Amino acid sequence: MKKILFILLFIPCTLIFSQSADDIVRKVDENSTYKSYRAEGKVVVEGSYGKRTSEFIAYAKGVDNSLIEFISGEEEGQKIFKTSDDLYIKYPYAEDIQRLSRKKTLGAVSYDEMSGERDTLKNYKTKLLGRETIDGRDVYKIELIAKTSKVAHYKQELFVDSENFVVLKVLYYSKSGKLTKEMVTKEVKKIGDKFIGTRSLITDKLKANNSTESILFSIELDIPLDDKIFSLDELAW
Repeated sequence: MKKILFILLFIPCTLIFSQSADDIVRKVDENSTYKSYRAEGKVVVEGSYGKRTSEFIAYAKGVDNSLIEFISGEEEGQKIFKTSDDLYIKYPYAEDIQRLSRKKTLGAVSYDEMSGERDTLKNYKTKLLGRETIDGRDVYKIELIAKTSKVAHYKQELFVDSENFVVLKVLYYSKSGKLTKEMVTKEVKKIGDKFIGTRSLITDKLKANNSTESILFSIELDIPLDDKIFSLDELAW
């Protein structure tokens, strides 16, 4: 017994307390999953044509359901509804609801990315690539490889804050290995027991001067939300 104890004392703590890539990604998802969520914000889209702004209200409940409603700008009146398996759009003057490709973008950001990923392990295989430092923060570097063609990106590299499990940076790659986009979290706030990225910038690496900044003004967690908000019937109105 003493011999076993002696050996354990000399095993590096990092080995005893090491976390797998799945464990880390699971904590990222837990931090970004809420009983309910309502936020107001805006996206600032910049391209070769100049800069434009659209404001939105976002709702989420649990792991599967989220809704984004644009209230100003070129997208005013559009509603984006995401379930565990599908993404839908309702245009303000159209009768039909359309299923939307998860790769459909608003500037440099896809609607899928705006809606958020809260069940990552269902759609991606993970691998821990190591640890790095970003702006003085210790981060895990995680590789995600898609299990399904339904997701927007074949491969991602996540840089996850080791303390609060916020994703501070993401590199997005095509199946051929080309870097297509980069996301950087510019601001993080603690709301209740959650750490939330409230300002982020996504840059298109295939197009010059093409980026989308997302800024959240207000966030409410664990508030009463009617289940009807997250239904195709309600989306039709």
